[in-house]
Amino acid sequence: MRFEKDLFISYAHLDNEALGDEDGWVSEFHKSLQIRLSQILGKQPVIWRDKELQGNSDFDPEIVSQFAKLRAIISILTPRYVQSEWCVKEVEEFKRAASNSGVGLTINNRSRIFKVVKTPVELDKHPEDMQNLLGYEFFKRDDRGRPIEFSRLYGKEGELAFYQKLNDLAYDIADLLKEIEDSSGPEDGPEISTSDTPATHKPTGKGKIFLAETGYDLREHRAKVRRELENAGFEVVPKGQLPFYADELVEEVNSMFTEVDMSIHLIGASSGITPDYGNVSEGMKRSMTELTNDLAAEYCQSNAMKRLIWIMPNLKVEDVDQEDFIERLRRDPVAQTGAELVESPLEDFKDTIFDTLAKMEEERRA
Repeated sequence: MRFEKDLFISYAHLDNEALGDEDGWVSEFHKSLQIRLSQILGKQPVIWRDKELQGNSDFDPEIVSQFAKLRAIISILTPRYVQSEWCVKEVEEFKRAASNSGVGLTINNRSRIFKVVKTPVELDKHPEDMQNLLGYEFFKRDDRGRPIEFSRLYGKEGELAFYQKLNDLAYDIADLLKEIEDSSGPEDGPEISTSDTPATHKPTGKGKIFLAETGYDLREHRAKVRRELENAGFEVVPKGQLPFYADELVEEVNSMFTEVDMSIHLIGASSGITPDYGNVSEGMKRSMTELTNDLAAEYCQSNAMKRLIWIMPNLKVEDVDQEDFIERLRRDPVAQTGAELVESPLEDFKDTIFDTLAKMEEERRA
């Protein structure tokens, strides 16, 4: 399959309205991603968005015709985006083109749709094909729970948060492009890699680590841990979104455990997403955070896998189920099977991670 473009940015034009002489948020995002992805790939990616379309325009079949030649799509989710028939249709048409091309919507469990959440929207209002994607949240919540978007309009802190999140996104996009290249073959695949193109997150032989998903409150903490592990040369999984259906999730996570040297679990006040358990009664359902810990504990009963569990200090937990889970972690030896439980500042816990990995390497060499 010959691809002609790397990325299409799907967005609602209302979300690119600028204040004063500043670039609109989407324009700034596009420009910054172009620069960072170029630096990672070692060449200019082709990133495309429609700058002319207005909200009352008819759906343009010319844009749709380009989707079969497109490697991936970025959807910038906002309240306006999910209300726009055009924006939702772009996602649907990309999915159709991906299926018809024979490449498919996922490559080695990496989705070719990147969900960027600029302004939070209830999950059930996301386009159907994006509801199972955790996405990249370009906002945080203040003490009142109100979202504050990552932007230079909110000073240095907002600008730094924007570029940190964009850096994560850029590396994940680069990894996907490499996956597409590897699966397509150099003779007819995308021309991304050259002899002087720098690697993205290629494993260096240091080892593979399972970093469990977290609740909303620890998303940034997880991203920091992941960045530092990858920068140190470790391969971190899952690389993409885990399945939303519980039976599929269990199968995939257990398969990952057979390949990793360590699993890391970050526990906060939020329980995070609860997978779809089908007809299982409510009392038997567990959040993804709790389920992955229980699966890891069960795996460690008969297999040698090191585990580290971090509970954020000074937690104020309002969710009863999450509070019960945390107390079970603290008191139940079965829930702690194979694990070292740590309650300390995040920086200290990161030191624990790397100290543990160093000791594991020493033991392997002994």
